[in-house]
Amino acid sequence: IMENIGRIIRERFKLQGKIRTLSAEGRLSGVIMISLPLVVATAFLFVNPAYIKELVGDPIGWAVIAAAVTMMILGYSCIMWLVKIKI
Repeated sequence: IMENIGRIIRERFKLQGKIRTLSAEGRLSGVIMISLPLVVATAFLFVNPAYIKELVGDPIGWAVIAAAVTMMILGYSCIMWLVKIKI
């Protein structure tokens, strides 16, 4: 019985390690998804500031920014919910 319990505990630790690895990949995807629009907006700010000024200067632009931020937060929340695995 003790041998079986020890084997089960070792297998469980191995499984937890594999799950952590796979969930880390999902978390990294979430971080990249969140950071990519910010990096692109910063690049546009340096390459052609007129694009960003046009977006920020218009009330519809602010609505688009708010919608994009909301969708990014929802997407990140969904990814974090999906990669949270309990054994």
